[in-house]
Amino acid sequence: MTLFPPDAKGVVVLGGAQCTQASIRGKLARAEERKQGNVVSVQIETWDTAESRESVVLRASEGLPYGKVMVASSTELIAAGFSLKLEVDNDEAPNHYHVEFGSDISDAAIDRFIGCFGEPEANPAKGKK
Repeated sequence: MTLFPPDAKGVVVLGGAQCTQASIRGKLARAEERKQGNVVSVQIETWDTAESRESVVLRASEGLPYGKVMVASSTELIAAGFSLKLEVDNDEAPNHYHVEFGSDISDAAIDRFIGCFGEPEANPAKGKK
C-alpha cells in the first residue's frame, strides 16, 4: 500500500461539479459495490513550489472527463483524518488515489471531506490531449 507522503505538498483534484452529502454518499456507495471500501477517487500531483497552481491543477486533471473539478490540498485532507492511497489497478491514471474514509462515513466525516475542497472550477484539461 503506497500512501501519499504526509509531508509532501500535493494538489488533489475531485472530478465533477458537486461536492454535497448526497454526491459523496453516492461515490462511497459505488466504491463499496465494487468492493473497494469506503473510498472516493481523486487524482493527485505533487506541487513543486516553482510551479503555478494552474499548471499543477492542469496536470492533476488530465484524463478526467468532467467539465468541472474541485481542488484541495493533500495536507488539508490528511489533517482532516483521511489517508490518500495510490490506486493504479485496472489501468487507472498513474496519479489516481483513493481518499480512504475507513469505517467513519458519518455526516461529520463527509462534511470534513467536503470542507477541504474549494468551489467547482473549469477543468483545465477538458478537451486537451
